[in-house]
Amino acid sequence: MDNDNSYEKTDPQHRQPQESRCLRQSGQQPTKPTLAMNPLPLQIRFNDIDQMGHVNNAVIMEFFDLGKDHFFRSHGLPPEEGDFTVMVVHYEVDFRSQIHKSDRIAVETAVERFGSKSLTVMQRIVEEGTGRVCAECRTVMAGYRRSIGASDVIPDEVKAQLAS
Repeated sequence: MDNDNSYEKTDPQHRQPQESRCLRQSGQQPTKPTLAMNPLPLQIRFNDIDQMGHVNNAVIMEFFDLGKDHFFRSHGLPPEEGDFTVMVVHYEVDFRSQIHKSDRIAVETAVERFGSKSLTVMQRIVEEGTGRVCAECRTVMAGYRRSIGASDVIPDEVKAQLAS
């Protein structure tokens, strides 16, 4: 995934790599995470495509939600079970490159940082095979204890499960 073209935009008419004008002008580069990312291949459905011929941005947010759900379940923490859970309190998204119906994509998810009562989840939607980054999301999630109906410290055992 660390090839030279992994952060390039694809021209939808020619399907050739093209440098993203937005990235070039801003000087920003997509994040190259050093974290072990948990991948989930995604299937693009007909109704995910908007009138512009690419996956709608609102659908991309659903893809990130699927990735978070898969991540927590694969680490033994189903979000709807138990007294302790985490909930979204903030997110930020960068849309890097269009996604088309024929693209094979996956959402990659990892915990980037733990605080005492919150954690930050880093996610990327990438094109499988090329590593092209289509979108990135950082989500801050707060610990929540259902029995008291309030935020709570993230237990060390939860942190250990998510870090493994």
